[in-house]
Amino acid sequence: LFSGAIMGAIMAGLGVFFLWLYARYVWNKIPLAAVNLKTAVASIRPQIGVAFLGLANVPVYLAWWVVWIYFFVCSLNTPFMQSQVESTKVVHKGGYMGDDDFVNTVEETRSGLWYFIFFMMLLSFYWTNQVIKNTIQATVAGTVGTFWFV
Repeated sequence: LFSGAIMGAIMAGLGVFFLWLYARYVWNKIPLAAVNLKTAVASIRPQIGVAFLGLANVPVYLAWWVVWIYFFVCSLNTPFMQSQVESTKVVHKGGYMGDDDFVNTVEETRSGLWYFIFFMMLLSFYWTNQVIKNTIQATVAGTVGTFWFV
């Protein structure tokens, strides 16, 4: 028909169908969601600085990601980390490339310490992301709690 476009049309049609089913399922829950949204706005409005604090965390996240990626790449290129990788050059003669062709491959073996340091760096990335996220979450929870209980 249109060189494979029919499969995309079928997938898009299924997506629209399931979105329609979901809309029909949640339609009766919209008034409750509207009341919840009005209550949330009413609880945050007296302390609007919390919203700006949440928005200010976006650059903090971006800065953390950029700094972490920079130091992660730099630390993998240090002499210590390079010494934890053993490279072996393997030369194959012949094979599927012909009798006179040589195929050079390099096999790298990393030590257990290399994998441990790699894991700890990933853990530090995850941990700090969670600290940044939970700081804002606790601040907002305190503000909303003040609205309800004070």
